Amino acid sequence: QAIEIRPDYAEAYHNKGVALSKMGRHAKAIRCYNRAIEIRPDYAEAYHNKGVTLSDMGQLAEAIKCYNRAIEIRPDYAEAYHNKGVTLSDMGQLAEAIGCYDQAIELRPDDAYAHYSKGGVLSKMGRHADAIGCYDQAIELRPDDAEAYHNKGIALSKMGRHAKAIRCYNRAIEIRPDYAEAYHNKGVALSDMGQLAEAIKCYNRAIEIRPDYAEAYHNKGVTLSDMGRHAEAIGCCDRAI
Repeated sequence: QAIEIRPDYAEAYHNKGVALSKMGRHAKAIRCYNRAIEIRPDYAEAYHNKGVTLSDMGQLAEAIKCYNRAIEIRPDYAEAYHNKGVTLSDMGQLAEAIGCYDQAIELRPDDAYAHYSKGGVLSKMGRHADAIGCYDQAIELRPDDAEAYHNKGIALSKMGRHAKAIRCYNRAIEIRPDYAEAYHNKGVALSDMGQLAEAIKCYNRAIEIRPDYAEAYHNKGVTLSDMGRHAEAIGCCDRAI
């Protein structure tokens, strides 16, 4: 209606694009962002959200171009740096992604999600101790961040610090009782500690929450095999396949 009344209403095209993108109608959203940019060539938010949509469509190189243009227009655009980092990480350009997260954090030090995202990339790089520092910062800023506790647990587990990892998984589950991945990874840590029966309970809970959780079936099968329960293990592996 707003566009019908004012065909040059860039904000209306932009907001329509955001709504379409949230509905998964990405191609139509892109057309709206393009029209908004055509009307207002310095519309940083339209470039940014076009980048987010292109990234969702798997057009990562094109998304980067949009983020770059948004940042060129608005050099203090922390969210654009952050989402550029996410896309660079998806492209495997991890060092470049870290640089973007650092820029986002410099602009907005209290952005818990930027700290969390940086931690994820550091973990991918095998820098687990540095990743834990980022997750701790995210948790300090957002104490109910179940994902940060969960990913901190994974990093601790990879460092062999299983007991501390378990505490992180427990906290993640306390915040989000339906967190299947946290139950699964708690199961992996318990299995590594030799607490096989407890691990099975965690895998069972993960599968109860997510009945299609192939990895949980597989690891439950491995643990059952370690317990000598081979027939049950085969059944789990069959479910995983």
